[in-house]
Amino acid sequence: MLPYGEWILLITCLIAWAEKLALRRFLFWLSLTWVGGKIVEGLIAYTPLHWNVARLAVLVVFFGGAWRRSPKRLLSLIVPSVVLVAEVLLVANEPGIIPLEHWLFLGALFLTAWLASRSYWGMAAAVGGSLLFKEGFSLLVYGGLFRHQDVPDPFFWHAGAVGILLFGLTKPLLELKKESIEGSLSERVPVAVLGRDGEPDV
Repeated sequence: MLPYGEWILLITCLIAWAEKLALRRFLFWLSLTWVGGKIVEGLIAYTPLHWNVARLAVLVVFFGGAWRRSPKRLLSLIVPSVVLVAEVLLVANEPGIIPLEHWLFLGALFLTAWLASRSYWGMAAAVGGSLLFKEGFSLLVYGGLFRHQDVPDPFFWHAGAVGILLFGLTKPLLELKKESIEGSLSERVPVAVLGRDGEPDV
C-alpha cells in the first residue's frame, strides 16, 4: 500500500508553510515526530509485532494537539472507541462475515466522531484517540492472535489521514463557494435594479 498518510502529512506541512497558515508549527512538529520515529525504528530490535513507531508517535502527538483545540467532550472519544472495539471483536471472532467490514467501520468511526463532537478538532481528537485505543485493546486482549500485525493498522492509518484531510477541507471549500455565490449575486443586483440599459426598471 502506498504511504498515503505520510504523503498527506508532508504535502500539508509544505502548503501550510508556503501559505503561512496558523497550523504550520503544529504540522511541522508532526513531521519532526515522524522523522524521530523512523530513527527509533532503526534502533529497535526485531519483535513479533511490526511496530511502526513513526506512525504511532504521530498519532499520539496529533491526538494531543487536537484534544487541546477541541471542546474536550469525553463522549466524543468514548463512542468512536466503542465502534473500533466492535471492529476488533468482529475481525477476531467472525472474520469476513460482513463484506467490506473495514470500510463499514471506518465510515461508522467518522460518523460517530462527528456526531458526538460537532467540531473539526473534536472529530479529529476522537478519531486519533480511538485509533490509539483500538491498538491498545487489540494488543492487550488479542496479543497472541494478532502476532506479526502492523501497529498501527495501515488501513486505518491511511484512511484516517485522508478522512481528516477531507473534513478539514470541507469548511473552507464551503466558505469559498458561499463567497463566490454572494459575489455573483452582488454583480447581478445592479442589473436587476437598474435594468439592462442602466435605467431603473419600472
